[in-house]
Amino acid sequence: MECKECMECIVLCVLWRLKGCVFPSMEFCLRPKLENLFSWSKSRHEKLVSCERAYFYHYYLSWGGWEREAPPRVKQLYALKKLTNRYAWAGNAVHEAIRKSLLKWLSAQPVAFEEMMSSLRQHMRREFAASRDGVWQGQFSKSFGGLVEHANAVEVSAEEWKSNWQTVEAALSYFMESAWPRLFQKLKPGQVLEADSKDFESSFFILEGIRLFAMPDVAFVDESQSVHIVDWKTGSPNEGNVEQVVGYALFVEARHGFPALGSRVSLVYLNQKMEQSFVIDEGAIQKFRAFFKASTEAMKAKLLDVPSNTALEESCFLKTNVPGRCVLCPFFKVCEAEVSQGKAPVLKAQSTLL
Repeated sequence: MECKECMECIVLCVLWRLKGCVFPSMEFCLRPKLENLFSWSKSRHEKLVSCERAYFYHYYLSWGGWEREAPPRVKQLYALKKLTNRYAWAGNAVHEAIRKSLLKWLSAQPVAFEEMMSSLRQHMRREFAASRDGVWQGQFSKSFGGLVEHANAVEVSAEEWKSNWQTVEAALSYFMESAWPRLFQKLKPGQVLEADSKDFESSFFILEGIRLFAMPDVAFVDESQSVHIVDWKTGSPNEGNVEQVVGYALFVEARHGFPALGSRVSLVYLNQKMEQSFVIDEGAIQKFRAFFKASTEAMKAKLLDVPSNTALEESCFLKTNVPGRCVLCPFFKVCEAEVSQGKAPVLKAQSTLL
């Protein structure tokens, strides 16, 4: 029988019939069936620690929400998981601007700061407008699914939105004035191992039998053949950032063959105008492995069956009890978690952005 589930098969069927041909019968869909395999990433770990229920919605109940025949609740959760809050939105904008600049420099193209900022500002304005108009309720792009603040009717003043833009502007200003642009302009394409890859699905390696996803902002080899990993941060320093970049070093080792031990790391806190640099030693690697093991064991404890990555029932995933956290969660409305005064804040009229 013909597959009626995915767009690839439907389009191919139409093309065959336009040519006067009969689409052959199939027992299987032309598109390989996706599997929800167990994996680990820092963001996945943080979501489990932050709220087990949001973790369940994001990684399990929303699975398959892209399918035409998916249940309404699953489709809704899949759309909502694409939402991001304004702080992460600003951070993503900074990362993308730096990534594009690096690629230009590697191609010997100039980067004009004012032009870059003007283009980025217009881009964020368009995304803001799409979010305000309810992009998460219908068709959404793979790169941007809307803002949590709009979906949850969070009260955010025009001044706060402008401050969010100023965070982006300050971070990129510091970056352009730092030594990094001059260093990157001297690099040859062959020296760059990773540059904030957009291909998330292939950005993993196997650690202790588990797929570990990692996307280093920049990883390059210097003239002495030493690996240098750089991670841009728009937030404040915390210990989890160190563990994250050690994971990046292990990823580079697995993918490119350069030992994690002895790799140089730079955590660049753009809005704090400070950098934290260190060389990865054996102690850092062992500490990361212990952290990784404890984290994955906590995730497995929430599974009914580990080999098939089948989760326990929804009630086994507890809701957070941290006041104020729920309102910036993409699943706030469907979760119906208790918040201040027992209701979602009301969104004020916003006439300006950035």
